[in-house]
Amino acid sequence: MCKRNNSALFFTCSLIEQIGRTLHAGRGAVTAALGEKGVRAVYDYADVLHCDPIEKAAYDTIAEFDLPGGSFDNVASARYTVPDVWTMGKVYARLLEAWDQGYALTAASLAGSCAPESPTTAGPPTTTTGT
Repeated sequence: MCKRNNSALFFTCSLIEQIGRTLHAGRGAVTAALGEKGVRAVYDYADVLHCDPIEKAAYDTIAEFDLPGGSFDNVASARYTVPDVWTMGKVYARLLEAWDQGYALTAASLAGSCAPESPTTAGPPTTTTGT
């Protein structure tokens, strides 16, 4: 179970965000390309990796795992000020901590909370209320 304020989880999420921005790849694509072994390596060595600037850690990780680039650039196409990688890392870490604690998080409930994997998924999610 994740503990609250897990700095390794926070760094891992922030690094995945930085890698996604660097490679113009969706965050899910970055995670899939790293695989469980790669994500675990980043998590296990977060205390060492965080000593370098995150851009360097991203480039080193990209090279070590031979991660492919993409054409997903949510930063360039944003219509608002995009939060920095540390802020997004905090958001993702909190989502994972909530999931780990057993909160009912589904793809539908998170649709408006996460960066879309496709630029065609623009706009706020529509919600309906039951009566």
